[in-house]
Amino acid sequence: MTTINPINQDAFLSAFFSDETENYLSPQEPKIGKTVTVRLRTPKRKDLLAYLILNGETVQMKKRVDEKYFSIIEFAFKCPDVPAFYYFLIKYQGKTYVYQKTGIQRLERTSVPDGKYNFCVQPGFHVPA
Repeated sequence: MTTINPINQDAFLSAFFSDETENYLSPQEPKIGKTVTVRLRTPKRKDLLAYLILNGETVQMKKRVDEKYFSIIEFAFKCPDVPAFYYFLIKYQGKTYVYQKTGIQRLERTSVPDGKYNFCVQPGFHVPA
């Protein structure tokens, strides 16, 4: 197992990315009952585990593709008839991190992520034309 030295820590943490654009949330305007896919970009590491916390339930995400320095992982689910709130939980080298709208941070044993920074899938939402 490779450990992260302090110089590479910032590069490791900055490799994580997701947002609510079409590249990471598809479709952006889901209909109830249709499949929604959320994605997370991670640094390319074999022993990294990523989970989606969706309305309080934890599911392990699956790798979609490996690029030179990054992996894209994803999870697909049926769009519920109520808003679906989610964030990402990452485990690597005995440490736990969360990724929300504010970015990535280390999660200490006694801390709980602030739900106001979770991502949201809004069923039936459409931007007015």
